[in-house]
Amino acid sequence: VAVRSAVARLYAANRIEVRKAGSVLDGTQLAEALARKRDLDKLTVKVVEEVSPERLGQIQRAFRAFAGTNPKETNPKSISAELAHVADDLAVDAARSEVVARSYPFAAQFDAALKRVRECAEKARDSSWVVGSFPEKAPELAQASEDLKKMTAFCSGSPMATRWRELRDFLAQRLPGLAELDL
Repeated sequence: VAVRSAVARLYAANRIEVRKAGSVLDGTQLAEALARKRDLDKLTVKVVEEVSPERLGQIQRAFRAFAGTNPKETNPKSISAELAHVADDLAVDAARSEVVARSYPFAAQFDAALKRVRECAEKARDSSWVVGSFPEKAPELAQASEDLKKMTAFCSGSPMATRWRELRDFLAQRLPGLAELDL
């Protein structure tokens, strides 16, 4: 009981990260795992690294570049969880347009950007990746995020998409006639 209590307190203070089968547990999952005595031997505990104020500033700026907002909290573990959530939400929203995107010329770029955002969501679950690599990867991830948002908006029926379809339909209908006129 004392060990479980200590683990819960350290987790609440953002001093440790707890995993089960390689996946980071959030508060509710950890509480359930600690309550089930048979799962205790499957848990691994890792101390959350101390981060210098300079590095924390880099992480926060990288988060802002990717998400477009500041992180809600200022500790790496919370920023990591929030980054994973933001990237997951973006990927889920984009995935709704995935089939439609395949009919546009930017299908390959859409797939590549979606893959990058999904990878970011997966890696962000590990706060050591957020501390160690995220700030350096942020420019390309922010670009993938921005591109994905624009392509998703286009696929969702933006005015530009409507004009593009009209032009494509016009060319499909009129191009054969123009070719006969040598135009």
